[in-house]
Amino acid sequence: MTIDYDLVILGGSAAGRSMAQRAVQRGLRVALVDGWPEVDRLQQTAQGSHAALVQAARLAQQQAQQGWAIAPRPALRDLQTWGQQLPSSSLASLAELGVDVVAGPAEFRRRPVAVVAGGRILRSRAYGLATGMEDAVPQIPGIDAVPYTTVRSLWHQPLPSTPIHWLIVGHRPQTVELAQALNGLGQSVTLITAPRLLPAEDPQIAALIAAQLEAEGIEIVLGHPEQVDGHAQACRLQVNGQIYKGDRLLVDTQQPQVRSLNLEAVGVQWTQNSIITDAHLRTTHPQIYALGDGLGGYALPSITEAEADLLLYNLCHPGQRTVPYHHIPITIQTSPTITRIGLTEPQARQRYGDDLWVGINPFPSDADRALGQTTSLVKVILKPDGQIIGVHGVGNHTDVAALAIALQHHHRFHHLALSPSTALGAIAQAWQQHRRERSLWSRLQPTWLAMNRA
Repeated sequence: MTIDYDLVILGGSAAGRSMAQRAVQRGLRVALVDGWPEVDRLQQTAQGSHAALVQAARLAQQQAQQGWAIAPRPALRDLQTWGQQLPSSSLASLAELGVDVVAGPAEFRRRPVAVVAGGRILRSRAYGLATGMEDAVPQIPGIDAVPYTTVRSLWHQPLPSTPIHWLIVGHRPQTVELAQALNGLGQSVTLITAPRLLPAEDPQIAALIAAQLEAEGIEIVLGHPEQVDGHAQACRLQVNGQIYKGDRLLVDTQQPQVRSLNLEAVGVQWTQNSIITDAHLRTTHPQIYALGDGLGGYALPSITEAEADLLLYNLCHPGQRTVPYHHIPITIQTSPTITRIGLTEPQARQRYGDDLWVGINPFPSDADRALGQTTSLVKVILKPDGQIIGVHGVGNHTDVAALAIALQHHHRFHHLALSPSTALGAIAQAWQQHRRERSLWSRLQPTWLAMNRA
C-alpha cells in the first residue's frame, strides 16, 4: 500500500493549523482536511469577540477605579459587530508552505486505515485529530423547552441593548472570564459552577478570585442545575433546591467534534468530555493521535503548541516523550489575571507528601497598585532542597511566568537572581531565612555560644 503522507490532520482549528505549519517546516508530507469551515469560522469569531469583551471590561474597570473618562463603556452589540468583522484565518498560507489542504467532510476507513475526504483516499503514517469542540445539549431536566445561549453561539444571536440578568452555567476558565466581563460592562450575573470555582486551580487562588467576583457583584452558586423552565425573556433554574431567576440562560457545555468521523470503525474511543489518549497523545488506535481542546483540557495556545511539538517530535524521532503539562505557563484572563506553572498545593502534597515549603506574598505589585488593583497573591511551592514544583500568581506579577524555565530545568529557588522589591523576591528572602534556620550550624549555634560564654 502506498503511503501518501507522513501526517494527515483532521480539522482547521487553531490546533490543526499550528500543527500543520510546524510539521511541514520539519520536512514532513502533510495534508490538512478542512471539513468544517463554517464551524471553524464561528469558533474564530467567538474567540475574537470573547477577547474583545474581556479587554473592554478590564478597561472599564480600570477607568472606574481611577475616575478616568477616556472612553465610553462599549455596548455588547458593538463588540458583537466588531467580532463578526474579524478576518478569518486563511488556509491559503498553509497551502503556500506545502500543506495539501483538502476541503470537504471526512471519515475514517477501517482496512487499511485511511481518511476519505474530498473524493480522495488519504493514506498516512499517522493521523492527527484537531477538530476541536462543539456545543453539546446541556444535561439539565427541562432544557429542551427553554431557549438558551452557548459560549459559542452568544456572538451569533441578537444581544440585548440594555442590561439584563444572565444565568451562566459552566466551570471552564472562559466561562469565568465571560461572567466577570459581562458584569463589568453593566450586566447582572449569577454564575452556577461545580464542584467549586476554577476546580483545576489551586484552592487558595480560586478562593481569592471567587471573593473578587463576589465583591464586584457576581452571585456564585456551587452546585449542579436540577431543573430549568422558562421562555425567551425569562428563565428559572433550580440548584440545590433553590430557585434562581434570570432573563437569559447561557450554558458552557461542549463535546469533541468527532461524531462524523466514523471513529468507531477504527476503534478510537471518546467520551462526552474528551477524546481518550495516552501520555503520548496517542488514541486507542496506534496510528491516530489527538491534540487541542478536544482532549478536554484548557483551550490555550501555550498548551496547543506544546502538544503539537510533542506529537511531531515523537513522529520524527525514536522513543516517545510525554507532554510536560506542569511546565507550561497557564494564564487565565480574569481581573486580576491568574498565572500558574507547575503543581497546585494539593497536587504537590499528594505527590511529595507534607515535607514542602510554601511561601506566600499577598501584596500587590507596583503596576497593580498604580491601577488601584488590590487583590493579589503570589504562592511558591518548594521541595526541601529548594526545587520549584509550583508557582501561582494573582495580579500583574510578570516574573511568575518567567519561572517556567527554572521549573523546567529543575533549578533551585535560592539560585535565582530575584529583585527583593518584587513579590517573588520577598518570598525568596523568606526561603533563605528558612534555610538558615534549618541549617546544621543554626541548630549548633546556641550550644556554641553557651560554651564560649562560660
